[in-house]
Amino acid sequence: MAARLLFLFFSVIFPSLAISAPALTASSSGKNSMELIRTHCEHTIYPSFCIKSFTKYADAIRPDPIHLVQLAANLTVNRVRGLSIRVSAHARALAGPDAALLLDCADALVDAVDQAKKSATELNANGSEVAVLVGNVQLCMHAVVVDQDRCSDDFYRIHPGLVKDDMSRRIRQIKRFTMNAFSLLNDVIGAVP
Repeated sequence: MAARLLFLFFSVIFPSLAISAPALTASSSGKNSMELIRTHCEHTIYPSFCIKSFTKYADAIRPDPIHLVQLAANLTVNRVRGLSIRVSAHARALAGPDAALLLDCADALVDAVDQAKKSATELNANGSEVAVLVGNVQLCMHAVVVDQDRCSDDFYRIHPGLVKDDMSRRIRQIKRFTMNAFSLLNDVIGAVP
């Protein structure tokens, strides 16, 4: 876990050190969307999870890596927002220290949603000018991961039970999705001249 965070930190500070996998290129326009998904998901941290996550959107994805990253950013917003709502609902249903921990986690997820929205807004507004917004989007996506980690840290102190098990599983899944979105972003940025 610490190694991944260090990787993310340094890839934001030094984009040239980001994932050394083959760069994404716009020349994939001749490929169909499933090929695009498979090709680019191979270079993420969780490749099979990435392929599974995007397969259902294959018909909506243009054969353009930037469009894939835009979709990943928008889906990150939706998924983190959904988790935030669910955590808040559980927090309202509990009392005592567990409720306070869940409320802190919900606050962290609200921050993550805000950062994910900033990334998605930047990409949607300036998708064709990726080089212009590299730093902003990387920084925002990194902040999403940090906020999710803050929420995960809170869950280690919650009493064992169904709520903890369910929320821990959902947080792990959202973190995998966000890490893959961040990996896709770094690959696209690596292809920008």
